[in-house]
Amino acid sequence: MSAIVRTAFGVFFGVVCVVILQPGLVYFQNTSWHEAGISLLMESPSLDTFQTVSSDTSVVLALVIVAAVAALCLLASNMRRALGRGFLILGISFFAMPFSFMLLMERITSEMMTQAARGDQTLVAVGGGIATLLVTGLVTPVGIILGAIFTVTGLVLAR
Repeated sequence: MSAIVRTAFGVFFGVVCVVILQPGLVYFQNTSWHEAGISLLMESPSLDTFQTVSSDTSVVLALVIVAAVAALCLLASNMRRALGRGFLILGISFFAMPFSFMLLMERITSEMMTQAARGDQTLVAVGGGIATLLVTGLVTPVGIILGAIFTVTGLVLAR
């Protein structure tokens, strides 16, 4: 019974990690970001990843992350250590969140540059750089603060 609960906690933490890292996983999709249905305001990007039936790399990476976190929690000796491992992985995911958004913004800027007219590519590149700076700058404090909280919680529980 305890192994089932530890695995369930691992799957939960794995799904939360995939949701946090979803902007970076979009970077590895074969389709363009707007064709994948990514809308940070209208719907959850993580749902679009699991609705894709094709063998996109992002779907495989998402499933590997969930399986790896579930396996780490399953192999813990007790429930406390399983929760500690889950919180540690969650903290690492929050620390990686700014890089994930940076990858997403790079992909959006790259696609906008390919669709821009010849003379407008410089303006699109500058605008994409400014947008990347703003988005990453807004996400970084959230990632650092929540990453520190979850990492310390994980270290205390995994001890």
